[in-house]
Amino acid sequence: MAKQVSGKIYAFAPNALNLRTLVLNLNDVDPSFEFVSSSATPTTTNFGNSGPLGLDGTYRIGGRARFGVNAAKGSWHDEKTFVFDLQTLGNDDARTFTLSFEGSNVDLQFQNAFGWKARVQGTTQQVTEVKP
Repeated sequence: MAKQVSGKIYAFAPNALNLRTLVLNLNDVDPSFEFVSSSATPTTTNFGNSGPLGLDGTYRIGGRARFGVNAAKGSWHDEKTFVFDLQTLGNDDARTFTLSFEGSNVDLQFQNAFGWKARVQGTTQQVTEVKP
């Protein structure tokens, strides 16, 4: 499943998380994640969050976050479900993303350190070669 979902852009309709897109690179030598969130107000810009992703049970540190540096790790719960833990170093913002993949769709369940939960669905479209 890692090979099937790696590098694909999963897009989300407007949602409670303000999550617009998510990309996981799980087959790279250095696994990573990237997501883009919508701004909270029309006068501010969208923001991204990205960084290395530990797949061996150890957090990887680096990347860009809104309020500091990321620490992230992830693992497969079963053949279709990837669990991804993310926090910003020095902040009280631990978050867990549980991603369940089915075809071109992803069901994302989110929970933060304070117990707030949300669930959103995203999809990706296969890019097909355009013939002249």
